Amino acid sequence: MLASSPVPQQLDRSRCMNKRLRKKKMVGEFTEYGFSVETRFVEGLSEEEVYQFLDDWIDSAIEANGLSFGGGTDTKTHEGYVVPNGRGTATEYHRHIIDDWLSAHPKIRFYTVGPLTDTNK
Repeated sequence: MLASSPVPQQLDRSRCMNKRLRKKKMVGEFTEYGFSVETRFVEGLSEEEVYQFLDDWIDSAIEANGLSFGGGTDTKTHEGYVVPNGRGTATEYHRHIIDDWLSAHPKIRFYTVGPLTDTNK
């Protein structure tokens, strides 16, 4: 399930900063975005099946698309935050890639891909 993703308005404080400072603090035109992911597994998965899901998730959904993921997993849930590797910002395209991957995975009962949010908040 893909949540709506309005990109937040630029902060008023960025108007008072020069370009170098805006870039350093990642505000204004240098704001970087990421998004949250929350999943619920189908009932009855073994630990080994969860580990297999994690390998698939990291290899084919995250690293294959130049992304990084930070979060946690247990035998019922998997949740965390997705950002691009290195500097840069996640886009709607990244959200759709993850949404498509999760919707096609047989071990997922329910999932939510959150809106783009400022990674510094």
